[in-house]
Order: sequence, then C-alpha cells, then structure tokens
Amino acid sequence: MTKANSGPSSFKSFLSDSFYVLTLFFLPFIRYGKMMASCLAGPLFSTADMSGIHSNQLFFFENLKRGILSLWNSHVSSGFPIFGDIQNALFYPLQGLFFLLMKQGVLKLHAMQMMEIFHYSLAGIFSYVCARSFKWSRFASFVTGLSYMFSGFLWAHGAQANTVEAAAWLPLIFMCMHQAFEKKSFGHALACGFAWALSFLAGDSQGTFCVFFFLGLYFIFQCVWEIGDRGFSMRILSYPFLFGLVGLTFMGVAAIQLLPSLEWARRASPLSLPFSNLTALSLKPRYFLSFLIPFFVPDGEIGLKEGYVYLGLLPPYFAFASLLYVKKERKILFLALMALLSFFLSMGSDSFIHFLFYRFIPGSSFFSPPRFIFLFSFCAALLAGCGIEFLIREKGRLPFLSLLLGGLGISLGVGFWIQISGGPLSRGDLLDRYYLFLLVLALSCLALKVFEKGKSSRGSLFFLTFILLFDLLSATSSFQKTESTLSCPISNSHDFLQGSRGLFRVKDEIGLWKPLRDEQAPLMDRVEGNEESSARLDLYSRFLAKTVENARLLDFLNTRFWVTSDEPMNESWSKKYRRVKLSRIHSRKELEIHWPREKDVINSIQLVSCLENAQDIRQGTTVAQLQIVDHKGKFYTFPIRAGLEASEGMYDRPDIFLKIKHHRTLIASSSNVEGETYQAHQYLAHFDLPKPIRPVRAVFHYLVAEGDWMVQSVTLNDVNIFDSKDRFKKVAPQVFENQYVLPRAFLVPRAEVIPSKEDIEKELCDLEPSETVLLSKAPPGYVPLPLISENSKKTEVEIKKYSPEEILLETDCLRQVFLVISENFYPGWKAEVDGQKAEIYQANLSFRALLLEKGKHTIRMVFHPASFKWGLRLSLGSLSFLGLYAIFSLLMKRRWASHLKSES
Repeated sequence: MTKANSGPSSFKSFLSDSFYVLTLFFLPFIRYGKMMASCLAGPLFSTADMSGIHSNQLFFFENLKRGILSLWNSHVSSGFPIFGDIQNALFYPLQGLFFLLMKQGVLKLHAMQMMEIFHYSLAGIFSYVCARSFKWSRFASFVTGLSYMFSGFLWAHGAQANTVEAAAWLPLIFMCMHQAFEKKSFGHALACGFAWALSFLAGDSQGTFCVFFFLGLYFIFQCVWEIGDRGFSMRILSYPFLFGLVGLTFMGVAAIQLLPSLEWARRASPLSLPFSNLTALSLKPRYFLSFLIPFFVPDGEIGLKEGYVYLGLLPPYFAFASLLYVKKERKILFLALMALLSFFLSMGSDSFIHFLFYRFIPGSSFFSPPRFIFLFSFCAALLAGCGIEFLIREKGRLPFLSLLLGGLGISLGVGFWIQISGGPLSRGDLLDRYYLFLLVLALSCLALKVFEKGKSSRGSLFFLTFILLFDLLSATSSFQKTESTLSCPISNSHDFLQGSRGLFRVKDEIGLWKPLRDEQAPLMDRVEGNEESSARLDLYSRFLAKTVENARLLDFLNTRFWVTSDEPMNESWSKKYRRVKLSRIHSRKELEIHWPREKDVINSIQLVSCLENAQDIRQGTTVAQLQIVDHKGKFYTFPIRAGLEASEGMYDRPDIFLKIKHHRTLIASSSNVEGETYQAHQYLAHFDLPKPIRPVRAVFHYLVAEGDWMVQSVTLNDVNIFDSKDRFKKVAPQVFENQYVLPRAFLVPRAEVIPSKEDIEKELCDLEPSETVLLSKAPPGYVPLPLISENSKKTEVEIKKYSPEEILLETDCLRQVFLVISENFYPGWKAEVDGQKAEIYQANLSFRALLLEKGKHTIRMVFHPASFKWGLRLSLGSLSFLGLYAIFSLLMKRRWASHLKSES
C-alpha cells in the first residue's frame, strides 16, 4: 500500500513545490512588467554604477564571439587587464550566457538587467529551497523566499547588478553548509564551495567577504555548540575538515578569477580606507525607523542604496515570534545571533563592535558597514519563515494586539515629530511614507487576526500573502526608473571625429560617450572618466595626477581630444611651461624641443635666460649651449657663457653680489622679489645665423656641475618657440583638440634611470616625454648617447597591428633608441624584437619601453598572463573533479538502490 501511494503523493508534492517555485520566479518579472514591455525606451534601473562594467563586458564578449579571448582592454585608462577587475564578472557563467545570446547593443543592456531580475527570482527560489531543506512547510518557505527577494537591501542595490547576483547564492550556500555539518556530507561540502565560487564569480568582492564572514562564524558556532553539547571528541574534527573542503573547492573553482584578482589588487588603486572614511555611510540610530517606515532614510545623508533596511512589517514580526517560541534549535539561534551581530556591525562608528571588526579582521578596511544589512536581511527572512512554521504547526497564539499598539505608538510619535520638525526629509515626502506605514500597519493587523482564526486555511494564507506582497512591492516602488540618465549631453558632438585617423585617446570629463547607449563606445580610447574609475592601476592614477602640473604628459598619453565643460587652461599652461630648466640637481641635462612650423625660414635667434645658484661660476665659462637643427639634419651650436649670454638671476642679492665671480650681462627683464628690496633678472642674448635655415628642433645642453640654467624664451626671428600656438584648439562644442599630441608608439633618444617611484613622480613634473624616458632600471650595458648627433633625425614607428591581445610594430632606427608605448606596464606582456625575446621596461612610472639598436626592427608584443593560465588550469581541474564525483555518486546511488530492490 505504501508503494502504491508513494508515486501519486510524491508527484502531488512535486506539483505543489513547483507552484511556489514558479510563483517566486515570475514575481520579479511581474513587478517590472511595464518597463519590460517598453524596454527600448530606457534601462530598467539607474545604471550609473554599472555603465563602465557593462562597457567592459560588451568589449570582452563581442570579441569572444569572434573567437578572440581579450584579456586586456587597451581602450580604457591606457590599458588595463580586463579579467583582473572582479566587478566585470567575465567568468560568471550566467553573465556569458546572457551576453552571447543577445545580438544588438541596446538589447544587451536590457539582457543584463533582465538577468538581474532573474537573480531576484533565484534569491527567492534558493531561499525557498533552503527553508524546505529544514523540513518547513511550503507556505513558511514561500514567505522566506518573498522576504529575502524583496528585502530593501537587494532592491536598493538594483544599480549594482554584481551585488544582487552575488547575494542570490547565499541561501544555497548556507543550505549546503548546514547539510554538510548535519549529515557529515562530503558532497554537500563540495556543493557549498561550488555555490560560493559562483557567488564570487558574479563580481562582488564585498559580497564574497560577507559570505566568508558568515560561513566562518557558522563553523565556529557549530564547533562550540558541539563541544558544549557532547564534549570534545573525534567527531569535532569533521567540522574543520568539511569547512576546509568548502574553502578548497571555492578556491579551486574560482581560481580563474581569484588569481588574476589578487594580482590586480596588488597594483590597483588602494581600496583600504581610514576608519573615519569607511564609516561615513554607517547606519545611524536615527535611521532605525526605516525598519518600519519605507524610504525613511534621508537621501542627502546616506542614500537609499546603502541605508535602506526595510523588510516589511510582517517578516520582522514573524522573525521575533520564532525567537519567542522556538527552543534549542541550533540553526535558529545562530541566525538570530548573526542578525543581531550584522545589525550592530552596520552601525559602523556608532558601534564599538565594528571598531573591533575593523581592527582585527583582515580585509575589513575596504568593507562598508551598511553592507552587513545584506546578512541581516537573509537571517531575518529565514527567521520569519521559522516563526510562521511554528505558528502553523504548534498553533501558537499571535500577540497581534501588541503589534497594533506598538505600531500606533510609534506612528503617533513619528507624526508628532513630523509636525514639529518636518524630519530630515521634506515634510510632504515624509508624510506620504508615514501614511503608507499606517495603511500597511492596519492591513497587517487585519491579516494576523484572520490568520489566527483561520490558522493554515487557504483563505487566511492567501490573504496574508496578499498583504505581505502589497507591503513589500509598495516599499520597492521608488526603485522603478522613470527616466533615462544615459542621454548624450552634447548633440552632434561626434562630428569632430569624422576624418580622424590613427590611434588616439580622448580625455572625457563629462561623459560624452555613454557605453550603455553607444555600442561603439568600447572602441573609443578614453584616458579617464567616471565610467573607468574602477579600472585604475595605482601608478597610472599617480601619473594622471601629474598631468595637472605638466601638460606635456597629456601629449605622451596620446590624448588628442579633450571633452570638458570648461575651457582648457591654454594660457596658464603656456605660462607655466614656457620655461625650461636644466640643472645639476636633475640628472637630465639635455632637452630637445620641436619646432612646429618647419616651413619658416629664420636668420636670427634671441635667447632670454638666467643662471641660478651660479655665483661660483667664473666669467666667460661656457655653462650651456643651444643647438638648432635644420630640416636637413645639420645643426648650429651657440655657446651660453657666464657674464656674456647669461648671468646669475639674483645678481643684486646682497649675499650673492659680494662673492659673485662673473659679470652682469644685458638685462631683458626684471621683476621684484616679494618681501625683498632687490630684483630678479632675465638676460638677453642675440645670435645671427651664417645663412637662413629652416629649423625643425632646438636642443639645450647644460655643461657644468654647478648651478641651474633657466630658459625663459627662444625666439626664432619674431616667433617664440614656447608660445608658437595654443595647446588646445576648439573643434566642437566643449571639445578641444591637442596640437602637440604624440603617437601611441614613438622613439625616444635617451633614458634616465631613477629606481625610486617617488623620485620618478617628481621628475614627471618637468619631463619632456618626446626626448627622455624615465626607467626604473637600466638595460644591461646601456650607455646614454648624446642627445643630438648626425643620426638623430626623427624616425616614425609604423603600427602594423594594434589589438588587445597583440601589438605589431616596425621601425628603422638610425641610432640606439627607446621604443615607448603609452600603454600601461603589467605582468604578462611579452615582447619580441626580430623574433628574439626582449625585456619590457617600466617607463615613465606606469608605461612600457624597449631598447632598440640601430637598424630595421619588427617588434611584437603579446599578452599571456600567468595568473590567468594557472587560474584556468586550477578551475578546469576542480570542475573536472566535481563532475567525476557527481557521476560517481550518481552511479553508487543507483547501484545501492538496485541492491536494495533485489534484496527486497
């Protein structure tokens, strides 16, 4: 009889579970049904946080469709390892599935956001499955799923797809961990590690830290409980073994992302923050009413995203009921303690517990306190399901009157506070939320009364579900996006790109190219912008900071266009950089400046300069020389002598005047020295050329060990070569073109070796990147050649191929030179010169350079990172092991079932 009934009963149970699962699956899609019907009108969520991530994903998967594995993105922030930034989630299986199935760029955006809605469904389904594994009723499990999938934290993070996707796996992770400990199950431990790896691959590092913190505490709790319950025994050793197995499985499966991310973290901009900065978004005690009143969080102080903790009125009530009625239930006690701990940790600076957490827990220096609401919401959802389960099974009495009286008391207090102060929000907004709270409170009390009388009847459960859904859905209504923020702010602003050839970058300060709206945006190289803030190498960020002080660094970055709402600082920059300083303090004593007007014919030169700290230099000493090179490569040398062509600038300073050893020559200009009675001078030198020439560049040499030489201006005929033209020319509304931009790859005649990164940063302020490259170490046997010689004529570098995975260049060097590429230096880049391996040197703090000898050369660079190679091997090996174990377990289970059947 049992066998005869088991089939239909099992099928009926399956249908019942399927009904609840399908309901949980479709609810988020129904919630956003209107927007899904008109998805082309705009994105489903506010997308400020995901725009750059989507751009990187689009770039990666579009190349993958063409059979190209692009691990390096050369179009953003002067190149960065796209696979190293965990937020891109390139190896998350569901991410790839959604991207590879869609064909049009706009639809890819909506596919990504549809996937996010799908993860809300997964969060609810996994919560339901987790609760069912605890032997709870379907309705209690259903309430658990609803409470978690519609929790305020998850819906407030709709703009951060990574957070939602990572959080969706937590119920499954906890279920597998619990089953592994309860049943001492090897298979459940492997499944837990696998699910945790999927959560990590979703791309939320803080979510991964949350899961590790949660599982670690659960492991400790189980060990302590077991010792307290049964004393120390060999049984305890199974817990560390299973927990270690979970960790090993996680690291093995996630290695393809874990190893590159660790490599990236060592070189990316630091994530750790001081305690005061980290806790700036802490959940303040004055926000506690947001547990009861939807959207009570003041937007201007903390923002809905991080501080929204509303769980509805009924789930916290049922969660509290579970603590009143459930005795000696290990997992429920842990969830209650975890919810309490998470709540206190979310308070940040207002809780001493978070200070201890920040001080002693590794990795907590980048963890924002409100993120602990993630764990609080999950624990509260499970506790709510437990409370309903008890009330259904044990027919416990509901103290709904206390809920009513407590809610009314709170509401009267809030209403009074609104009337006298208006609260931290505008009075109208707060009143709307207050009225919504009163309505939900009345409906919740009515639902509890019906539930108490009807108990587990279908009508009472349906009414309770309706009120719960009304509460949670109305509480997430403000997260529905009503207008697009992705419209291009400049109309027809792409017109200036018409006819622009070759490789170049754009410094985009106002978001001209929105990756979510323009499918070609990933192909537009960008120096910096809001979308790329996460894709920054630390050294590259430090280099960018120096571009404010030295405009020539923008030339080096191949920055041809600058998109800005303000006029570029042409005047201030030309004033700042019209002077050239060659010094004994700096190891760089030579400098070359190109003459941009090669068709001009000159017959005279005027030089305005001065010496500094040069009182010990004797009269007539040749301290420097100016060399002018014509279009045929011939150069003309003019000596700069102390007391004849230049003199000490502070000649009249009393302490210098008494011991100076050279005369004062012809003064070009004088200026007062602040707070002093003497003046500083610039001196004039005039040179006539033996015949008219067409100049192409000027080279400055400083020849003595003492003093400094400051060049104010060099005038060829009547044109100052430092002020020949503005650096930026306006070519479109809010778009300016750089007149001095350097190619992506070019040749530099000499290198300066500076081991210290801090010293290189200082040198960047005065660097002329077209003439000198700063290296952190010297090439073996490198001997600097003179900056100017008969073979110093400029040679172009021809770019044969420039793709994310390979760069192919050709050049013909007339002398020993350095090939410099304004793309970031990073482990994994390999170089070959004429088929032979060549070393890539770290240049100008964050970029690449190779030493080339005289002659024709073919240079090839490829990106083969070891972190990805070993991560791929470990992940494939781990997945193979899990697959074999699953097959073996299935075969053994079938064999055992067959054996039992034969025996019966």
